[in-house]
Amino acid sequence: MSRVVMQAHLRNELTNAKKSHTVFTDVGKDVGGLEESFSPVELLADTFASCALSIMGLIGGKMGYDFVGAYAEVATEVSSEEFRVKEIKIDFHLPQAVKEEDRSKIETLLHEKCVVGRSLNDDVIQTATFNYDV
Repeated sequence: MSRVVMQAHLRNELTNAKKSHTVFTDVGKDVGGLEESFSPVELLADTFASCALSIMGLIGGKMGYDFVGAYAEVATEVSSEEFRVKEIKIDFHLPQAVKEEDRSKIETLLHEKCVVGRSLNDDVIQTATFNYDV
């Protein structure tokens, strides 16, 4: 279970009681926030990328590939009129060692097995590119 507590300047403190770990979120300065920590939208998108990398690493590991050092660069587009995330863009940087014939298996895991991505509303555009350069 987690607990979220509002702090000053629209900062939230998120604490996972089971893991004794704390994360902070901030909103932008334009609405009175500190903009020093992840925004909730950034955290959502980054969690999506983290989930996908974890699944790719898990399945890729079972296929004999080492995903240590693989990473993702994440960007979001938000509609301020609709107050919703329009698009999450993820550029994955994966091991060069992944053979051409295994790449499509790794890439489909994003949409087939990533719990976070599969839980997003269908109208959130999920754009992913896969670079085998690590």
